[in-house]
Amino acid sequence: MSRTRGVQVSIVIPFVDEAQALPATLDHVAREMRTCGHAEVIAVDGGSRDASAAIARSHPFLLCLRLGRKPPQAFFADTR
Repeated sequence: MSRTRGVQVSIVIPFVDEAQALPATLDHVAREMRTCGHAEVIAVDGGSRDASAAIARSHPFLLCLRLGRKPPQAFFADTR
């Protein structure tokens, strides 16, 4: 069976060296997932050198991917 079967929402969280902020972000996402039904969370590590990737991998509800050593510039775009 496909892992994405029944997924209605995909949440993608890009990060680079966010060991201090990532735990609170992932905890918040985990709380919100309880109310949004069928969702998947994908954390994308843009080449962190701190503990960010280990923190992301410690959350069982998400898939953690790692980009190559030099992520594309768009990865760092501020979308606020």
